[in-house]
Amino acid sequence: MSTRRLFPIGIGTDICHIPRMYKNLVADTALRFVNRILSPEELKDPVASRVLNCVFTPYESLQKLPSPNTNIRHRDPTFWKAAEFIAGRFAAKEAIIKAFPIRKLRFHDIIIARENSFAASSGQPFEEDAPADSPILQKIKVPAGESDSGAHLHLTGRPVAIIKGVDGQADAHTPVSISHDGDYTVATCLVFFEGASSTPEQDPA
Repeated sequence: MSTRRLFPIGIGTDICHIPRMYKNLVADTALRFVNRILSPEELKDPVASRVLNCVFTPYESLQKLPSPNTNIRHRDPTFWKAAEFIAGRFAAKEAIIKAFPIRKLRFHDIIIARENSFAASSGQPFEEDAPADSPILQKIKVPAGESDSGAHLHLTGRPVAIIKGVDGQADAHTPVSISHDGDYTVATCLVFFEGASSTPEQDPA
């Protein structure tokens, strides 16, 4: 009888309704909601700080939530952009949790950044190095056998997930795809498991 090990990859996907995120961001519990989704490292990121600035200041643009027939995107574009951002992070983290079954992850165990975790040690030039004081980059490790000067970080705009290590383990890094269309955001994550094989094994006779 043959058995099959865990596939060497994990795939996760999630869809998020942006108006639902918007409703949470204009509620009295907005700060608690944002802090539940974003890790402390993400909250310090300049992009997140800029996009979510409206959430951390008194909300006065609307006295009440728009009716279902109101185009929120045009009536309240600042908060819609914040809701779109949070929807992307929410969907991405849910996708990662689904793709990473070997450990029970929480939202704060995951950092979503818009930069590659490592640059290949091919010697090819990169257009832009990440700033050394970037709070996100402090979570990124240099691969074993490489010096700090040999691993360059590159800002490409492509999202990447950093899964915080536990019990002395190194952080894990995985690519993430986030897409927005209308009122919905979709995220997909691909995780590679070291030491796993998809080839059948024969049980000993």
